[in-house]
Amino acid sequence: MIKLRTVCVLLLLVCIAYPLGAFNIMDIGFVSMYSTIFDDEAYVDRLLDSDTKNDRLVNGLRIGYYPGMVFGMSSDVLFFGRMSSGPYRFVGTALAVVRAPLLFFDPYFGIGTIWTTDMQNWESTSIGSSKFLVRVGFDVRPYPFITSGVELNILYDDFESAFIEGFKVFDNFNLDRAMIGFTAKVSF
Repeated sequence: MIKLRTVCVLLLLVCIAYPLGAFNIMDIGFVSMYSTIFDDEAYVDRLLDSDTKNDRLVNGLRIGYYPGMVFGMSSDVLFFGRMSSGPYRFVGTALAVVRAPLLFFDPYFGIGTIWTTDMQNWESTSIGSSKFLVRVGFDVRPYPFITSGVELNILYDDFESAFIEGFKVFDNFNLDRAMIGFTAKVSF
């Protein structure tokens, strides 16, 4: 009985969301980021030590809003968990995004900022300074309202260094400032 009810509810949601997917104005979903940047503890200015044993997968939520077909904005909240010092650690991003929505394939490019916050007893404390973020990726759209994608996020100290350094992070495959992201989203 419970399985039948679950199937009926999912079928109803698909029937309602399918026509809305054609508009593709907003998307909500899960994001997983993998990087050597994510240490077991602190997220500090140099984006942590380069100990590869600290590679880590961090999960979070993403919401995107696209008032036009091409331009929009995206925001992530990644949850690191509870630190040994007590607070819960979150990483937030806010980006301006340009995308090319094709039939089943959506490549995109975004620039914005990333910051780290500790939260304890509903009080937040900013950790370190915010960084500049460049995101390049693509989504595959098997259905009009469901996407999954892969992306590369590169962190810079500030806006100016992003243009001075350019894509030098790719020299000798040194990706110590990169985060690889995997997404699964529902579009409305």
